[in-house]
Amino acid sequence: MHLDNFEPPGRPIQDFVTEKASLQQQLDEVYARAPEGKRVFDAFCRQLVNGIGLDPDTFMLEVRADKDTEDDKIWRAHTEVPIKKRERAAEKARDDYKNDGRY
Repeated sequence: MHLDNFEPPGRPIQDFVTEKASLQQQLDEVYARAPEGKRVFDAFCRQLVNGIGLDPDTFMLEVRADKDTEDDKIWRAHTEVPIKKRERAAEKARDDYKNDGRY
C-alpha cells in the first residue's frame, strides 16, 4: 500500500462536515469513519517501518539523558494506539481548534 495511491472510502469529511455543523455533528462523522482510517493508517505506518529496514516488533530504547525526572523508555519500532476517546477529541477540538472538529 502506498499513500500516494490511497483513495479514502467515500467523500472527504470536508465535503459534508462544514464549519456550520455543530461540533457534535462533526465528531459523529469523524467517529463513523475513524475505524477505517485507523486501519489504513496503521497499515501504512507498519509498511513505513518495514521500509526503513526495521521489524515493527523490535524493541527500541529511548535514552532520556537530558531529563533528570524521567526514566529511559522502551518502545516497539511500531506501536498501534487506540482511537482517541470522544470526550478527549471534543476537548482538543474546543481548546486547540476553536470548536472545529474537522481537524
